[in-house]
Amino acid sequence: MGYERKLMRNVSRVEPQKLGLAFVVACFVFSMAFVSVTKLVGLRLMNPIQAIIVAKDSGNPQLSESKLKIDLKVQNNSLTQSESSNQQLEDIKDFKQPERKSNIDLKVQNNSLTQSNSSNQPLEGTKDFKQPDEINLQEISKPLCDFSDKRSDVCEIQDQVIVHGNSSSVYIMNPKLQESYTIKPHARKFDSTAMRRITNISVKALSNYDDPFKCEVNHSIPAIIFSTGGFTGNMFHEFTDVIVPLFITSRKYHGEVQFLISETRPWFFIKYKPYLKALSHYEIIDFNKEERVHCYPNAVIGLKSHKEMSIDPLRSPNGYSMVDFAQTMRKAYSLKRKSAIKLKNSQSKKPRLLIIARKRTRSFKNIDEIVLMAKGLGYEVVVSEADVGLEKFSRIVNTCDVIMGVHGAGLTNIVFLPMNAIVIQIVPLGGLEGIAKLDFGTPALDMKLNYLQYSITEEESTLTEMYPRDHAVFKDLGSIQRQGWMAIRKIYLDQQNVSLDVNRFKGYLEQALQFLHQ
Repeated sequence: MGYERKLMRNVSRVEPQKLGLAFVVACFVFSMAFVSVTKLVGLRLMNPIQAIIVAKDSGNPQLSESKLKIDLKVQNNSLTQSESSNQQLEDIKDFKQPERKSNIDLKVQNNSLTQSNSSNQPLEGTKDFKQPDEINLQEISKPLCDFSDKRSDVCEIQDQVIVHGNSSSVYIMNPKLQESYTIKPHARKFDSTAMRRITNISVKALSNYDDPFKCEVNHSIPAIIFSTGGFTGNMFHEFTDVIVPLFITSRKYHGEVQFLISETRPWFFIKYKPYLKALSHYEIIDFNKEERVHCYPNAVIGLKSHKEMSIDPLRSPNGYSMVDFAQTMRKAYSLKRKSAIKLKNSQSKKPRLLIIARKRTRSFKNIDEIVLMAKGLGYEVVVSEADVGLEKFSRIVNTCDVIMGVHGAGLTNIVFLPMNAIVIQIVPLGGLEGIAKLDFGTPALDMKLNYLQYSITEEESTLTEMYPRDHAVFKDLGSIQRQGWMAIRKIYLDQQNVSLDVNRFKGYLEQALQFLHQ
């Protein structure tokens, strides 16, 4: 009792102001402790993105994203982000805090981010957001149609397609798609003159209840739809714009594919029938005239193309190359020789030289002199034009070891040469060395052939009989080139013939013999 009375007397002596100050301090300390505990609990209840945003705003180094550990558990499909998950942390670091006025509360529910009822506007980029462990890489697919390549546009459709050729329409049966395209299925996209001759094909996705046609013919194989319009009729363009691209696009199907062709040419089917049969075991459909509705499990519209009359193995399916293409051509036309002759010093058999003759332009004016010189070097010489029919001429080419000709479509037949044969391209005046190498030099090398290029001089050109030596045709080639391709073609291709200097050219035939000795 004495102790209690003493305590009461001491308390009664404390000034009222000091008691009030002590009470305020005690309340402040209690409030700060309560806020800190609440903040920590709130952080644990937030999703990872909110937690990092708050940690950044707080400036608390203990809560920075470099040290923050996220343990996000989602019912049915749990997602755990460990400290070692560097890529996911990088994704989180790049996340930008939404403006506060959007009043968005992202919640994790059923393994996806959903917006709460209080959200007034959807957050751009998060509407279809999925947690990292949900993302299926197969779902991240490229667009159905690729218009980025400079040579050709191609649509690759993995869904069922309905083809109505008579209306130039292709429909995709996939209710999830909302896409439509217009495409010209020809591999010379960069040439407006050629593409004006190609029909547009409409490609449209349909829902199950929006089917305008009923399938009349059902197929279990894919379809490839393409055009043989453009500049076909010229053998080089037939190969560059159709034949080689068709190989790139269809070879992987091993014949189990059907061709639907627009702008059909009856002679084209006859000329290339063996080749078309080698790539497809099924009848060819005339796309523009077909009135029946055909259904396929998938389809390709357009042909893939890499470069002029050649293939880039790095871009082609299964790494197919021009060597594979040449083998397919030789097999399709039943050509027996696979390799050129390999000469030995004691060998009596002569290598065969084919000289491609031309009747109208870029023809050899001294063919007899060339033949005599070649025979003197030990060649068996064959002179032939390329217009005797493809099957017949392909057999002639395949029997030869060396082929020579002035730049032109006839050199396209080098695809029938046996491996290790030699191609000699004679380039007329006109600054055509680059295009000559591009059109036939590169394809020859890609087919594992040996290649030589011979550029004629003014004295070997018949243009000297038409123009004075001081004319721009000889002295100012740039002025002709600035007039465009048609001016170049008219002068240097359509008006020019060649009279070879056999003594100057002789060294090229001798070098060809050296190749055959290797």
